[in-house]
Amino acid sequence: MTPDSSPKQAVSWITLLLAGFLVYRGSSRIIAGSATFWSWLCLGLGIYWIVLEMVRWWRFRSTEHASAPPAAPPVPPSADDAPLRSIVFLLEAPRDTNGKAWMDHLGEALGIRFGEGEEATGILMPMPHPINAHGGECFMMSVPGGFFWILNARTPYMDDPAGCAKRLRDRRLQDAVLGHKAWLSVDLITWNDKTTEPDAPYAVIGKAMAALAGPDVLAVFAPEINRLNVFDPTILPVLSGGTPLALFEDPTFSPVLGASDDDEQMEAAIAEARSRWPEFVAEFQKRDASDGPPYLVKAPFTSNGETEHMWIEVTDIEESTVHGILANHPHRLDDFHQGQMVRVPSATISDWVCASDDHGTLGGWTQKVLANQIRRSDG
Repeated sequence: MTPDSSPKQAVSWITLLLAGFLVYRGSSRIIAGSATFWSWLCLGLGIYWIVLEMVRWWRFRSTEHASAPPAAPPVPPSADDAPLRSIVFLLEAPRDTNGKAWMDHLGEALGIRFGEGEEATGILMPMPHPINAHGGECFMMSVPGGFFWILNARTPYMDDPAGCAKRLRDRRLQDAVLGHKAWLSVDLITWNDKTTEPDAPYAVIGKAMAALAGPDVLAVFAPEINRLNVFDPTILPVLSGGTPLALFEDPTFSPVLGASDDDEQMEAAIAEARSRWPEFVAEFQKRDASDGPPYLVKAPFTSNGETEHMWIEVTDIEESTVHGILANHPHRLDDFHQGQMVRVPSATISDWVCASDDHGTLGGWTQKVLANQIRRSDG
């Protein structure tokens, strides 16, 4: 916090809001005669945070009015300035949070018993939050080690879904961004256990999100690294496995590029793949057909006016024709399916990937362009 900040900025309103609610929740139960350990804990934490914020405010005022403040080392960024540690689900429709079943399921996934009795090991309670001003619910989750928000919003996550979709090159991601109507997230508020690994909060977030996943999830987004991926049940083990950000290292599916992807970088990548096609042929001819990595080419396929560029596992190259097995799930093409035997003219390929004894892995130029475009996108 810098001396030229206003007192409103010096006092964290989010912390005060949370502290006030805890004081209200704990004191109301104590006054009603139903005091439990968690009632006293809520009251104690709320009072502690309020006192802490008032001390911060008093120190700010003292610094602001000092005529010659002593020199001090630079202050590291506060938690409010740090990147948001969160995972977000883009939903096809608003999620219903009525009932207690989802809370029990979440607690089971985290190994925690939510409640207020002596057997409880965590807290999960509804809270007000300004981000849901347009509709939705907010919950504060306390687990051993830290506090988290669970936000269930009834509006699109992006202010301009159409604009975000235009910056994406994968057709599945475009449809997910355009089609989502709501979102669900787990966000870190504060992590108190400094003895754990730096990514320990993400382990909790990932397990919670895996428990909250469902058929209404279209895509998953990580704000801290600004990465978006298509959702599929196959990613659930990665989400709950302790390092959920690993699921953003590669697309959930092999990317399906649309025919409209004709920007300069993509066209240059396709041109390089075609000009270096003889290298692929040479590597394919000396391959060990009995064992080894697959040899892949990407080529356009068209059905009912729709064109998609998809990957083929090559089985044979005959003059100017490539034979192989379709490796993609087509996105909109009803006439094709994964595992189908296909053949394409080699002159129409848009990319290729193969192993090389001399150079490691060759090719993948459109993949590199796509990965860079996804990283730059804020969608």
